[in-house]
Amino acid sequence: MCKLKIIIIQYLKEQEMLSGLAFKFLLEKNKDYISMQCPLDFYDVHSKNEFIEVLESIVNNEKYKNTPVLLHLESHGGELGIGPWAENALKSEFFFSYISKLEKLSGGKLTLLLGTCMGANSVNNHDNTGLSNILYSRNILLSGQAFGSFRRFYERFLKDLNFEESINYMHNDFPVSIDALGIQYGNSESAPNKNENQSPSLL
Repeated sequence: MCKLKIIIIQYLKEQEMLSGLAFKFLLEKNKDYISMQCPLDFYDVHSKNEFIEVLESIVNNEKYKNTPVLLHLESHGGELGIGPWAENALKSEFFFSYISKLEKLSGGKLTLLLGTCMGANSVNNHDNTGLSNILYSRNILLSGQAFGSFRRFYERFLKDLNFEESINYMHNDFPVSIDALGIQYGNSESAPNKNENQSPSLL
């Protein structure tokens, strides 16, 4: 059984392209994912309260204790926080308070894919999260940029859970990701083409 636990949260309007579901289907067809049999939990939420309930359930779940966890969020992001509507946006500092708990629960083996616009605002304003690794948007993140970048990241990451090599593979195979996405290794932000402060495999 695969050591990696995968969580995908989709917090979007019902009429939007359901990108979180698309990644779920993509993973279920990936030969490395199939062979590794990695547990995958998928959540489709439509309100801030539902979003909070899911985050609460995750950070209080012992199955994520001291094990590699990949949390992939597909939603909207901006100055008001994370969510598809301004009135239903969860403040980024509140979101990252849960991320910090999950990082501690996993024993420092958390990887976060933040599939929202303006991810840099959230990350740069809350740099004391204790986060292991994070991949986030620099500005506006187009659906094609997100899907192309994250798809290639998954292709490499599922082989041995090596974040650094997965970033390199993504950039080499999908150069658009270099300008679209920022990277944080541990608690220190690094430019995508630098090798300093990069993390080893999570295995």
